[in-house]
Amino acid sequence: QSNAGWSLSATDGAEAEIAVANYPAFRLIRVPRYKLAAPSDDPIILENTLDWDTDTGALKDKAGTWFVCNPENAGYFGAAFYYATKEVHLELGIPIGVIQSAYAGTPMEAWANSPLPEAHPVGSDPADPQHLYNGMVYPYLRLPITGACWYQGERNHDDGGHIVAEKLPIMIQDWRTGFGQGDFPYYYMQIPPVFSWDSEAEADPMLPYFWEAQTMVQDISTNTYM
Repeated sequence: QSNAGWSLSATDGAEAEIAVANYPAFRLIRVPRYKLAAPSDDPIILENTLDWDTDTGALKDKAGTWFVCNPENAGYFGAAFYYATKEVHLELGIPIGVIQSAYAGTPMEAWANSPLPEAHPVGSDPADPQHLYNGMVYPYLRLPITGACWYQGERNHDDGGHIVAEKLPIMIQDWRTGFGQGDFPYYYMQIPPVFSWDSEAEADPMLPYFWEAQTMVQDISTNTYM
């Protein structure tokens, strides 16, 4: 999830990319980080989100507001999805809006609406099971989305074996059921090969299993691509 939220402004080549990022029909909303124990149709109380700045009395870094992709705003876009969806926008020539729901360090369990096998113990993560689905996915279910991207894994990569190949398809189906738009395309990113900032760190023995499990998901869930 930190991968999904990693801003364009913090990437290599950001200055040059942001300088030419002028796409009036390409827009983004950064969903405020919000945990809920149960879904609610009540308006989100922005002061209760983790992105509320008590000093300024406003949300941080343009959270909660749709903004146009231009040199003033582009740096706030999550870099991975900026590049992926910009290409779709330019190739198809259609308006695109990106809903960026990201919360660093959180597990898949928090983003699913169903219990997942071998779930992390409650209280062991920044957000408990279903809490981010309730607070950061559920409020947007009325929007007619046409696809989704998922870039997460580090928090679940120690779960063991190929268990991710069981967990991710359940979460994907939860989202498809919730949005009610059929089996819309669901893309997910292969996690990177490095889990440590230490260049001398030994190779992660779990990584090949995790990559294999990610590959298996494409054969389990229809219209799903890595």
